[in-house]
Amino acid sequence: MSTAPISDEFSDKYLTVDLGGETCGLAVLRIRELLSLRPLAPLADCPAFVRGALPLRGRALPVVDLRQRLHVSDTLTRRTCLVVVTLALAAGRLAEFAFVVDGVGDVVSVAHAPVAPASTALDPAVVLGQVAVDGRTVTLLDVDRVLPAALAADLVDRVASPSPANPLS
Repeated sequence: MSTAPISDEFSDKYLTVDLGGETCGLAVLRIRELLSLRPLAPLADCPAFVRGALPLRGRALPVVDLRQRLHVSDTLTRRTCLVVVTLALAAGRLAEFAFVVDGVGDVVSVAHAPVAPASTALDPAVVLGQVAVDGRTVTLLDVDRVLPAALAADLVDRVASPSPANPLS
């Protein structure tokens, strides 16, 4: 059994997800759970990539279509699913979001893989770089940069408070 702290043990691990045919990696330490695609409550006056709110065990999570946000194909398939992640907001505040992805792969370690500048069509503001793992290229994404900070905070506040903009209240 390992005696390394959990954060050290998993800090170089990424869950691979498919986004429009590109293999991307999300830091395992930020993943809370994986869910099948399900009906969502709509949220008014949001960018098109905000799909709505997900009722989950007595709370609501904003849902962001990562495929639309990063300008890749957004066709729904049987593999399309939700990845619940924790984002770091301003002032040390943490919030959970659900990201729509085309599919989930495996967990890879990037401990000994050099991170190269990305040669991808994805939004460079979100991309940390690319690594070669097991003969494939994985584009590493920074989940904290998927949304502008003000929009992320607004979405969290909207799904958490009762209002006409929150159909779950």
